[in-house]
Amino acid sequence: MKRLFQSNPLFFVFVLPIVVDIIGTVLGQPAEYWTGDYRNVQESLPIYFLLQIHPIVFISVCLIVWLPFTYWLVKKTRSPFNIWA
Repeated sequence: MKRLFQSNPLFFVFVLPIVVDIIGTVLGQPAEYWTGDYRNVQESLPIYFLLQIHPIVFISVCLIVWLPFTYWLVKKTRSPFNIWA
């Protein structure tokens, strides 16, 4: 982790908004969702179906796949497109 932070000091500025968004997405689900009706999802992400399986699945996939992919995309894309991404 120290090596990552030294190579890119803005790494945590990138990670924090994504983690907050993931947590906000899960916590923002309606009361019916939390009683076990996982089909009742209020989300417009293309991966909303993961929330229909279980919130832990959604969080896991976002942290293991989506976060590294987004980081890689921003790091490898040329300016000004990386800012937009």
